[in-house]
Amino acid sequence: MRPPRAPKIILCLLFFTGLAGAETPCEKAAAAWRSVNSYRCTYRAVTEHEGKVKVSMMVYSFQKPGKVRMDIAKPRKGAVLIYNPEVSEKVKVRPFPGVKSFALSYALTDKKVSSGSGGTIDRSDLGHKIQTVCAEPQAPGRRVTFDKSGFLNRVEELDSNGRTLESFEWKDLEINPELPEKTFTDF
Repeated sequence: MRPPRAPKIILCLLFFTGLAGAETPCEKAAAAWRSVNSYRCTYRAVTEHEGKVKVSMMVYSFQKPGKVRMDIAKPRKGAVLIYNPEVSEKVKVRPFPGVKSFALSYALTDKKVSSGSGGTIDRSDLGHKIQTVCAEPQAPGRRVTFDKSGFLNRVEELDSNGRTLESFEWKDLEINPELPEKTFTDF
């Protein structure tokens, strides 16, 4: 004797309705980002270009709407970059830690303050990175991990053999810390 079909249909509907209501990692990341006014973290990037590996590490501070401070640990320890669109459309750079009064200003797209792939400081925050990653969540050659709060933890770009070409990590993430205004104006 065949079991009644109605219970199977109900179970299937309940199962798929439950899945449809589940939050994707990108939805969780977008929701987490909406609660952010500021953050600070240790940012680490490992990139390879023409056979050379470059490691960058910094303390990265961010405050909406788009204020960024990068205190560089590698490759040039002590250099500081500040971008504050409320003050200037230029990136202020203190390249030498021992000469506090010496600062330079560069356009956002200047190669001295942009990445080799054309990334600019005004689009370097986690919100923009979440948008980029989630625009193609299943991009071939990309491995993405999120922390338990929904924030990006690590992004790896892989070659066709699964070897890591680039990796980007956000560690020691502090959400909504008190950041004095001078963080984004003074060296």
